[in-house]
Amino acid sequence: AAGFCALWERILSMTKKRSRTAEPRHFFTPIEIEKYTKTFHMVARMNADGDPDKIDLQELQFLVRELGMNIERDRLKTIMKTVDSDGSGVIDLDEFLVLLAKIYELPYRNITPRTAAREGWSVASLRNMGYESAHIAELKAFPAKDLIDADLPAKDLVQHGYTPRDLKQGGW
Repeated sequence: AAGFCALWERILSMTKKRSRTAEPRHFFTPIEIEKYTKTFHMVARMNADGDPDKIDLQELQFLVRELGMNIERDRLKTIMKTVDSDGSGVIDLDEFLVLLAKIYELPYRNITPRTAAREGWSVASLRNMGYESAHIAELKAFPAKDLIDADLPAKDLVQHGYTPRDLKQGGW
């Protein structure tokens, strides 16, 4: 029973509530982001105001239709306001991707440290998501330099198999 309790505590600590600052990669895989990025830039380059990095409501309406969705203008306008972080009335690529996640009602992806390392996330991003330094070090998915740069304690690194040589090469 004590072993189970310890395991349960560890699972809870690894999956504790993460920061919920919406970023596209919290919802989409890199391949999906690439697909939607191409579509966004295709429309943004054709926009009337000449800004190739932003789209307005009318362009957004065109874009969601191109993606096969039929959303009423008022609903789209409401969703757009929730992601337009600077209140400019236009949205950039990141805001568009978060808007798509809201339209599709996508849940946050379960990003493990291993997935994050494979997708090129930083150690700092994982820490911001709530992962403890020991859990990140345990995977050995990041080079020691990245872990040292993110101020992970040396004791956690050594405890999880990083050698003093790894630490020295990483700049410790």
